[in-house]
Amino acid sequence: MVAESVLSEATHRLIDGFHPHRVILFGSQARGTGDDRSDVDLLVICPVQGSRRTLMVAMARCLALAIMRQCCHIAWHARLRLLGSTGQRRYTHV
Repeated sequence: MVAESVLSEATHRLIDGFHPHRVILFGSQARGTGDDRSDVDLLVICPVQGSRRTLMVAMARCLALAIMRQCCHIAWHARLRLLGSTGQRRYTHV
């Protein structure tokens, strides 16, 4: 399972960098059934201006930095609700 701090950091980076209408976590992480081999499934809903591929690459880079930063922080410092029945967590930018 991915640490809540990693999900929070990733979500905040997406919100700050891309101003999406909504970021939805789904899949095994949202259901709470993820393990150390599980990926993180995020649906980012936002307007696209220009190339969708360029936007996706920029978001992937943003997320990679967030995850690397959090994982390094956890390692260095030795720290280690679902909505409805669909197992989705919703983070909405206001």
